[in-house]
Amino acid sequence: MIGQILFISILLLIGLIIGGGIGWIMSIFFKNHTSVLYLFGCGIILGMIFFHLAPETLQQYNWLGLIIGCLSGIILMFLVEGIIMELHKNKYAPKTSIATLLLVIGMAIHNMPTGMTIGSELGEMEWTSSALIGTFIIHQIPEGLALFLLLLNRSDSLSPFILVSVCLSLLLFTSIIIGYMYIDAPTKMKAILMGTSIATLGYASIHGIKHETNIQATYKPIFIGFAIVFLFIWLL
Repeated sequence: MIGQILFISILLLIGLIIGGGIGWIMSIFFKNHTSVLYLFGCGIILGMIFFHLAPETLQQYNWLGLIIGCLSGIILMFLVEGIIMELHKNKYAPKTSIATLLLVIGMAIHNMPTGMTIGSELGEMEWTSSALIGTFIIHQIPEGLALFLLLLNRSDSLSPFILVSVCLSLLLFTSIIIGYMYIDAPTKMKAILMGTSIATLGYASIHGIKHETNIQATYKPIFIGFAIVFLFIWLL
């Protein structure tokens, strides 16, 4: 079972790397437009949440538990944002934007309940037959795209993206093991975890949009990302 968990974590890391590779190619063709590309990536993430991840989880779990989880995730991200802003104010945080830190932390928090849910699914069925795991693998690509493009705004080096991607995958690996060990967790708890996972990722994306959008920027890249995800899901 540890081998399967490791294999899934590697697949998710590959998804992030593929997303980053797409971002790298796009950044070559659209130099000096990384903010626009980041908005495009955020649009894809939000599209994956609304058109793919949320519908899948609504089919699997109770909507009330998902709402409770979403509210918990939003409150948690509010607290995290407050701590980051206070650290920036006192110059204890790294010299990077709040949007960058919040997206990385949001993805990390998102990966914990995601991994625990995958772990619980492994305990109930073969991982290859789980629709949720397929969903998680797919939506790592736009996550990697948005993460790469935002980090590219702060550094020309690929090292921060690779380091963050590996750390996120290791966190997911640990969370999957925890979820597998506690496979008897009630369905309501799983619903709350999934709601928290969706809310943290969505909050970080919307926060990034708010901070990356200026007077000259438009919301067209976001809508284009939404439309691409919708067409992708519709064609499937």
